[in-house]
Amino acid sequence: MEDKSGHPQEPPLESWKEIAAYLKRDVRTVIRWEKAEGLPVHRQMHQARGSVFAYARELDAWKASRELRLDKAPPPTAWRRAAEAAGLVVAVLLALGTAGGGPFVAPLRAASGDEGPGTVLRQLKFPGLEATPFAQLSPDGKRMLCVRYREGGRPSALAALDLSSGQEETLVDGSAAGWTFGSEGFLFRWSPDGTQVVYTHRGHELRVVGSHGGEPRLLWSHPDPNVIVKPQDWARDGRFILAAVVDETARTTRLVLVPTEGGEPRVVVSCNRGEIDDWARLSPDGRFVAGLRTEGGKSHVCVWASDGEQETPVTEPGTRVSPGFWSPDGAYLVFTSDRMKTQDLWAVPMRDGRPRGPALRIKQDLGRNAVLTGFTAAGQLTMIVTGEGTPTNLFVLDVDRSTGEARGELTPYAKYPTGHFSPRWSPDGSRLAYTSRKGQVQKPNLFVGSLDGESEEEISANGYYAGNVEWSPDGTSLLFPGFIPPDGQAGIFRVPLDSRRIVPLHLGERLGRGYEGAFVNLQWLAVAKRFTFDKLAGPDKLEIYTMDADGRQVERVAEAPTSYWTWPSPDAQHVAYRQGQELRLLTLADEASKPLATFPEGTDVSGPAWSPDGRAIAVSDTRRVQVLSPVVSAPRTLVEAPAGSAIGGTSFWSGLAWSPDGRLIAFLQREMPAKTGSRSEIWLVPVAGGTPRRAAVAPASHPLLSDVTWHPGGTRIFTTGGTGEGQVRAGYQHWVMEGFLPAR
Repeated sequence: MEDKSGHPQEPPLESWKEIAAYLKRDVRTVIRWEKAEGLPVHRQMHQARGSVFAYARELDAWKASRELRLDKAPPPTAWRRAAEAAGLVVAVLLALGTAGGGPFVAPLRAASGDEGPGTVLRQLKFPGLEATPFAQLSPDGKRMLCVRYREGGRPSALAALDLSSGQEETLVDGSAAGWTFGSEGFLFRWSPDGTQVVYTHRGHELRVVGSHGGEPRLLWSHPDPNVIVKPQDWARDGRFILAAVVDETARTTRLVLVPTEGGEPRVVVSCNRGEIDDWARLSPDGRFVAGLRTEGGKSHVCVWASDGEQETPVTEPGTRVSPGFWSPDGAYLVFTSDRMKTQDLWAVPMRDGRPRGPALRIKQDLGRNAVLTGFTAAGQLTMIVTGEGTPTNLFVLDVDRSTGEARGELTPYAKYPTGHFSPRWSPDGSRLAYTSRKGQVQKPNLFVGSLDGESEEEISANGYYAGNVEWSPDGTSLLFPGFIPPDGQAGIFRVPLDSRRIVPLHLGERLGRGYEGAFVNLQWLAVAKRFTFDKLAGPDKLEIYTMDADGRQVERVAEAPTSYWTWPSPDAQHVAYRQGQELRLLTLADEASKPLATFPEGTDVSGPAWSPDGRAIAVSDTRRVQVLSPVVSAPRTLVEAPAGSAIGGTSFWSGLAWSPDGRLIAFLQREMPAKTGSRSEIWLVPVAGGTPRRAAVAPASHPLLSDVTWHPGGTRIFTTGGTGEGQVRAGYQHWVMEGFLPAR
């Protein structure tokens, strides 16, 4: 007998001591096994952290698998050496050109002798493949579907590529199908025999086209054109297509089976938006569907019977877990998870839609930038890797509030690299919010971390494309500018932290060419008590808007001749913006503009910093730090850069920041031109004048600092660290893995 979670009905071992006694080891050893080798220990999620239990049958199965060495994997350094040997990193992210010669399928065995004897990694390479994250290997492994892009990043076509000859055939015109940036990743699938392709047309239709092109046929159309239908999988017998039906108006997601010979879909599962993922897979026999269920912000792999009568959790909630993929024989569900603090490849043995044993760790540390995409009929596991480059990270420096002296060195804010965009503090300074992809091939999600960086919560953007994030003035919600794929309608959206249901506050128009109409740069202005944001209105043209806290009053207040960022004053009276190599100041009352600083040709135009009350602005032209009043033209110089050094941040960001009490300005300084081993520095200078003091040097791992901000309490400085201009940026790499599953 089993309980509803698939666990055997037997008395559990209810403490580390009991588990250790059963395994005839000491407590320290079994805790180490649980952390390092996947010992199947469960935790009561509603009780204290130390409340653990285990089942004897699962421990026995784990012992047997451990003896067979099924979870052995090369260390991360070996994986990276092997990846580099096959050309994992290419020169330019999203480059639309080629990556060298003709078609290439590179066999690759791991560089470590610890790898299982049958495991093979192969990278698929041919011109242009590195430019797209959206590609699918055919069931026979001989052809690949991939999205091609036109200039500006918009999808232009779905193409089928022959891996042996390099011949390419266009199957679907992306514009005619209504694909927009960010929507195309889930919108096509191969048939089991590789002769047909199902794809989404205009968001709400499923169409089928031959794998060599031809006239497509309509399979099914949702009556509401605003509903998005995403094909997920094709039944092995060809009779049904599994699809996700996403209704943003009703806030629901349904997984349905659509008959390929016509007729209405049959619902497998229906939930509120965000409770299940719109990525799912059919078991080879068509009886079960594997997907992700999310409860209380924590996700787990789940299996539903295709008749809707059974739901079985496969993994425990709480870890960062990928959707599950069925092995071709249905004997395993394969997924990635970071339950052991690295993103590892796991496999759960399955029978009749239920786990028949504990999860086996197949390969350790795939990297947080590896994304599984499916299986071929021969058992090749396909994945996308976005490169092995060092992600940006957030660093913190403690500062004595009374003396302005730095305490210690820059240290990472959180345990894992943040890869963040535009972090913002909550009004009370207790939480930090930002958007990030976390190295994954996905739209950015929202993250909220504690002041000390020890805890972090991921909030799904639920299919929306989120730009920067900002707090509501009461600290109960997050807001972001973004758009809704696939139609690309721009808007400002609110996410209450209790319900996490995304609510539009202000909707704009559909995005045009070059993302015209998009809203960007949402900020809360504490003195004016209003939000401000920019609208991309055309080449070198931004419209500037203000909005009240409830989103009810939105007013266009000015226009700036720039396509870059703007920096509004806290009192909403002025806006700084970039035009060419100049930083200029726009007065909103009369739209009069004047120069603030002129940057040398070939250097980054970094942003200014406003004083907390909005009455003064600090600027740098790389050569000095100056402070001036918006209504008085004469600047006052605080700091002159030493010879061979430059002051300021990088493009879009400010390398200057006022302390919350207005007494100090923090600024970045770096060696110019940069030399091998050189690192950015953080300096502090009194606003009233005085000798500047060096506060910190960038870590060797992240030598280039791009921006600097103060914590609202004035006792900490935060900065973003990167690897510098010499870092190689990676495109999308497509891999297959073979011979890794244990024999049944």
